[in-house]
Amino acid sequence: MRLLTGLMLLATTATTPTYLATGLHISEMPRWGAKIAFVRFTTQNGHPWIYTVRPDGRTSPKRLLVPVPAAASPAWSPGGRTLAYIGGRNAPNANTVTLGNSVYISNANGSRSRRIFGVRGVVQGLAWSPDGTRIVVVAGSATTSGSSLWIANIDGHRVYRLTSGKIDLEP
Repeated sequence: MRLLTGLMLLATTATTPTYLATGLHISEMPRWGAKIAFVRFTTQNGHPWIYTVRPDGRTSPKRLLVPVPAAASPAWSPGGRTLAYIGGRNAPNANTVTLGNSVYISNANGSRSRRIFGVRGVVQGLAWSPDGTRIVVVAGSATTSGSSLWIANIDGHRVYRLTSGKIDLEP
């Protein structure tokens, strides 16, 4: 097993990193799945796409092939085996998913993607329940400044609004 020198936390205003832990083994890494998922946008492709990269930096980022032209807000399930994301379309050269967006889940490598649910408005920011059975998202209105939290089981059943009438963000 390869020994890591430590995990660091760096605040945007900090001049030196703060070590969170030292002497960790790879098997003790935080649960990102085996990889870190992120969104990359370039004007060359014109769409936000999901990529994964190993936390040790030994491999180049790899694009996940998902069934939608634009994808954002990737989040690993608590067990690290499933990735949830927001998928849909984007306006030309827009770096966010703004049209026809829904919540999808897939295997960690992007295979077996399936739509879980969609709600009216612009869907953004998602999080898993601690037990991995539900997903919560923010759905913003396309016509007003309000947004609400929506929750659903990962099988797409029991979709309902948790909050209403305010600007609720960042589940």
